Amino acid sequence: MKKLLSIFLFCLLVGCTNNNTPKEEVEALFYKFNSLDTEVISQLDNAINNTNMNDTHKKRYKDIFIKQYKNLKHNIKEENIINTNAIVITEIEVYDLNYVRKNLDMYLDEDPDIFDDSQGVFNDDDYWDYKLTKMESTTKRVKYILELSLTRIDGIWILDNLIDSERKKIHGLYN
Repeated sequence: MKKLLSIFLFCLLVGCTNNNTPKEEVEALFYKFNSLDTEVISQLDNAINNTNMNDTHKKRYKDIFIKQYKNLKHNIKEENIINTNAIVITEIEVYDLNYVRKNLDMYLDEDPDIFDDSQGVFNDDDYWDYKLTKMESTTKRVKYILELSLTRIDGIWILDNLIDSERKKIHGLYN
């Protein structure tokens, strides 16, 4: 009986059910990025493999986003729950890779032939070398606000799929 009472008391204090909260689910999401969870890295690999970069550039690109994930900072500002839906407002801070992209676009506008080879053909390797070097060296950071939505299903809070703008913000590529 004493053992049963101890187990009951433990369940009461710690919780034997999966009583997660929306905030805890959002914390778990950012922990996955910061800790380079296998699911996060697998999704990154899939995205990179669908590019026209060579293997060296793919490795550098992956390393840039690994750095982004490790250095992603977040601060949960607010949690709003209405029945089985929740919104968790979170401020994140990431490297501003969109700033790099914008500067590269301006650079190309000023000199559209800058990455052309001797026959006047655009050289993808030179372009990617330049772009990746700029991405690797950036220290500029930017803050974004995310409004992450969650749904409670069978008593468990589940983070809804991230929308495109949220993904871009997490990667520092939001315009």
